Order: sequence, then C-alpha cells, then structure tokens
Amino acid sequence: MNKKTGLGKGLNALFADAPIIEKDEEDILQSDNESIQKIKLINIEPNRNQPRRIFDEESIGELAESIKRYGLIQPIVVTKKDDYYQIIAGERRWRASKKARIG
Repeated sequence: MNKKTGLGKGLNALFADAPIIEKDEEDILQSDNESIQKIKLINIEPNRNQPRRIFDEESIGELAESIKRYGLIQPIVVTKKDDYYQIIAGERRWRASKKARIG
C-alpha cells in the first residue's frame, strides 16, 4: 500500500517542524518577517480593501460547522497594524471561525 504524501495530510504535514505558540508579544517564532502564532479573533480585523463585499451567510455557516468539526485547516494570513492584525487572506475563514466561536 502506498503511503500518502504531502497533499491531503493537513497542516501538520506542512508545518510539523514549526512549533505553533501561544501569542506573547516577546515570544513569537519568526523567520524572514514571517511568523506562525495563535491570535485571538477579536484582535483581527477585515481588510478595508477586500474586493469581496458580499459573503454568503449559508456558506459561512457551513464553513463554521466544518471548523467546529475539523478545526481550522488552513490558517488565516494577517499583517500587524498598530494595535490589531489585518487580514491578508482568509476573511471567509475568519467570519466562519467567529460564527463557530473558536477563538
């Protein structure tokens, strides 16, 4: 039987060697201006320049149920602003995560 490679194994297959840490201002894993960290959803704001203006609530609800069941598979990509983080990619996941109340 062939072993699965890369695809379909989830984020753990991609980030197995990168520790995910709870966010402390002084304790962030960084590499070339990038980091992996857990951030509370209340500290994340949507990008005002997001071209998508309409989000299908039924679709967001389905994604929220999936997140409740399986967790957030693909991370939300953000950038640090003054006192908050702004979404670069993943506003649907952010909205669904809020709806699922996971963080």
